[in-house]
Amino acid sequence: MKKITFLSMMCVAVLALNAQVFTENFETATVGGNVEGYNGWYVCGKAGDALGVSPTIGAGALTYAGYASSNIGNVAVLDSINGFDSSSQRI
Repeated sequence: MKKITFLSMMCVAVLALNAQVFTENFETATVGGNVEGYNGWYVCGKAGDALGVSPTIGAGALTYAGYASSNIGNVAVLDSINGFDSSSQRI
């Protein structure tokens, strides 16, 4: 029983260490520049995608009340007009 308990605790510890949160703040990105190509970001192509307009970097940051890591960097602008049909889908 002790071996099973120890093995279970080790599995939980390993999984907890590997549960990292991905954060991208676009802090050093050029405002007005493309998201694609920044820090390894790329848009995955698919059937019917005519490789339209890439999402852009906008000024300002997202702010969430009570969240310590908010109001940092810039935002990615996902324009709903870009992606209206297959000729401009990127998202």
